[in-house]
Amino acid sequence: MNFYYYQPASIMQVIPVHYGVQQNTDNFRTSIISLVETLEHEAKQNYTITQLCTRFAFQRRRFYDVVNVLEAAGCCQKTNVDCFVWLGMDNVKTHLQNLSNEVNQQNADANIDDIFQTSDSVTISNLSTQFLLSFIAFNRPALDIKKISAFLSRNNNRLKTTLCKLYQISHILEVVGIISKSMMPGEVVLNKQFFPDIKVKASNDSLDIESLLSRPVDNLNSRVFAERWIHFNKVQEMSLPRSPIFMVPSPISA
Repeated sequence: MNFYYYQPASIMQVIPVHYGVQQNTDNFRTSIISLVETLEHEAKQNYTITQLCTRFAFQRRRFYDVVNVLEAAGCCQKTNVDCFVWLGMDNVKTHLQNLSNEVNQQNADANIDDIFQTSDSVTISNLSTQFLLSFIAFNRPALDIKKISAFLSRNNNRLKTTLCKLYQISHILEVVGIISKSMMPGEVVLNKQFFPDIKVKASNDSLDIESLLSRPVDNLNSRVFAERWIHFNKVQEMSLPRSPIFMVPSPISA
């Protein structure tokens, strides 16, 4: 599935940026906040990652992580390897709504493995999209990071890598205010102002008389999300460590 929706009509001219943050700054959180606040107030333009790394005192590798996470949330779009266009925080709700429409209307009957595709390569970009998709596809405003990690790594045996990267992703999304921590340990919440209006629509090929009689449209929402959640919980059960079984020899009779 293609979960990206913005395509610029033309690539804007790269505009040089002015350096505003001391290069020795080593506060990742402060750098992210400063970056977002600045880009929100500047005129939309095609930024270069190299210049912004210096301007906001980011390590290049970590800045790529920030851009990949924010792109998955709909805040920006890369125009090439080293450039991106800032779309704004206002675009997050629209982006997630489009994501919801695709997964819950156009592909409501899709298999869960088609919605959440796994591969041996665990990238920040793909994992960020699937992380945000989890709230939408399961219609859950709050999810446990460890459980999401187990689910997203169910087919590739990359649980530790997935969990480590999800912590990085959730930190970036929390700093910019898209998600927040709940009162439950390890649980994060997709903040209300960004949560899309979720509606489920059956695919056209399933709207025959027999299916409508056995599956009323009024119950479609609850059925789709219930089936997905059952699958999610089955993965959790399979990922639980199993206690070894010890064979106890029977006593020898005298």
